[in-house]
Amino acid sequence: MYDRKRQAIVILVSYYPHYKESALKYSANILSKISDEVKICVVYNTAEARSQPTQYNHLIDFELESSNKGWEFSAWDEGLAHVRQQMNIADDDVLIFANDTFCHHWPFSSLNVNFISQAINRASFGEVVGDIKHFKQTIQLNQVTGDAWMASYLLAIHMKDIGLLLPFDKIGCDDDFKASILVNHGKIEFVRSCAEIQNHLSTYMFPTKQGKGWYNASCQNPELIKLKVIAILNEILLSITCVQRGGKLVSFHPQKWMRTLNRFRRKWMVFKRKLS
Repeated sequence: MYDRKRQAIVILVSYYPHYKESALKYSANILSKISDEVKICVVYNTAEARSQPTQYNHLIDFELESSNKGWEFSAWDEGLAHVRQQMNIADDDVLIFANDTFCHHWPFSSLNVNFISQAINRASFGEVVGDIKHFKQTIQLNQVTGDAWMASYLLAIHMKDIGLLLPFDKIGCDDDFKASILVNHGKIEFVRSCAEIQNHLSTYMFPTKQGKGWYNASCQNPELIKLKVIAILNEILLSITCVQRGGKLVSFHPQKWMRTLNRFRRKWMVFKRKLS
């Protein structure tokens, strides 16, 4: 049974006005299963999202506008800094970092709320909880190696271990890093990484099967495509740097049947979309 005295804090990045309501609702649902002492900080990456009213606006404790220089990663850095100015956060308090897509683009429900909250409640110090993905082999990115990464839609950590992740925006203003990423005819080339990473990026950004890869894969905007690639690289760097620092990545779905159920639900969603 979890300690009701600990705090649970969500730092939620909001991009899309029409995602805001569900993101707030499910954030509150997850928090309610972790602690009675909860806070929600919303960091807006667009002015439109801030102006969108919802029936859950009363749940917001803190809100601020982000620079959006590094998408959700810089927003998490800025949101955490803001929350730490506003309140005291103890070592055993739980911090949840999410973006408002976490409950969209896949069949999210109370089942996922339970999976996520149970995993967070089981987490020990030194562990980061998230949706863990595995590479087929050890990869190298910007002189750091690893074999797994966390999807950046939602992850959780104890305050004591926040140094395993900071800064979230690891690429930041590194213009040389960004300039070395090349998008050529449906392929991503990046000299600071191995072939496995380049193949991973190319397959995700330019999927050949419906329901696979980036939900916005039809995008024709080269600048937006490159920004998305940078976000994926930030996501991978966040995970492999955490492990290099001594952290452990722990899955929301530790049992095989959980992962199987999620895959089935995703396939069912794609099938229903084809019929509609």
